[in-house]
Amino acid sequence: MLSKYLHADEALGFLREAEERGFFIDKVGYSAVINCFCQKGRMDRAKELVNEMISKGCTPDVVTYTAVVNGFCQAGRALLNGLCKSGNSTEAREMMNTSEEEWWTPNTVTYSVVMHGFRREGKLSEACDMVREMIRKGFFPTPVEINLLIQSLCREGRAIEAKKLMEECLNKGCAVNVVNFTTVIHGFCQKDDLEAALSVLDDMYLSNKHPDAVTYTTVIDALGRKGRIDEATELTKKMLHSGLLPTHVTYRSLIHHFCHQGRVDDLLKLLEKMLPRQDCRTVNNQIIEKLCSSGHVDQAYKLLGKSSENSIKN
Repeated sequence: MLSKYLHADEALGFLREAEERGFFIDKVGYSAVINCFCQKGRMDRAKELVNEMISKGCTPDVVTYTAVVNGFCQAGRALLNGLCKSGNSTEAREMMNTSEEEWWTPNTVTYSVVMHGFRREGKLSEACDMVREMIRKGFFPTPVEINLLIQSLCREGRAIEAKKLMEECLNKGCAVNVVNFTTVIHGFCQKDDLEAALSVLDDMYLSNKHPDAVTYTTVIDALGRKGRIDEATELTKKMLHSGLLPTHVTYRSLIHHFCHQGRVDDLLKLLEKMLPRQDCRTVNNQIIEKLCSSGHVDQAYKLLGKSSENSIKN
């Protein structure tokens, strides 16, 4: 009961009193006291008691060792987390290197804490190294963790490194998903490296990772900015063929780039394929406003007429 309520010193004192009176303390009694010290974070005392057990011929069991391992993990994670949050991720990394000498072994949580510490400090190369070591040890980062790191790399213009890291994670069996691919594609688009972005899109198909509406819209917008309207049109059709609905961002991007190139008739043809798939009154208004502002009033009037006819039919 003393151990249960974390009265560690009192529990140990009672254990000593029992021994003085001639009682043999078994592994159950020792384990209870050891667990108490572990929960209090007093790992040096817990280690001394384990060694004492062994010296007295009382063999620790799985309960004893589990208490000690959990204690070291809790103490290690708390200290590592504190170091990383205070900007001392390098010190936390050094602590991990000596962890096995201190009876605790880094796990997925440990690696994640230090990796994100490096990421927040802008030490992205060190963060990538942590991910690679993590995978070598048999721990796999989640898609969310992978995305946070590759997103940070892309923000610094290091899209090539982001792609390399994502490919390494994918090849090692990590659960890389469509969001990770889209982040890398967006990174290349931000660098104005459209060919690299299209290459990653091809890799998605080859890896059986199906692009979503955000992926398509990212590439469609990049193609539009480059004036490659025909390719943007074909990719939009591919998006529709795959059963995906365009977002308002997709429409806004297409309207802007087609009108900027003066290809209003081509825009209206494409929209005829897109609009019937969903209720897009807001999109219609957006198109009409853009057409009017760009001097294509006749086309805007025709579109308004078609919209009115569709409203009456519906």
